[in-house]
Amino acid sequence: MASMFALFEMQDRISAKLDNLARRTEKYAEASQQLAKVGTMAFVAIGAAAVTAGTAVMHVSDNLNKALNGVQASTGMAEAEMSGLKDTMLSIYN
Repeated sequence: MASMFALFEMQDRISAKLDNLARRTEKYAEASQQLAKVGTMAFVAIGAAAVTAGTAVMHVSDNLNKALNGVQASTGMAEAEMSGLKDTMLSIYN
């Protein structure tokens, strides 16, 4: 049978290992929380950029249609002619 001193020594080693494990687990939990925050911020930033890009595309499209309507009103061009003009304009700027 192991001596009482050996049992206390074993208990101290086990306790130290458990304390070490608890500290490492806490560090991993903190790192996971930081990673989650970074992921959330990146997701929000990407979403905001997508909304901004979508809004810009809508404005460009809206401005093009307004410009073409103005040209058609001032020149009296038919729809078919305007369609050709629009295609030409889009091919120039794309």
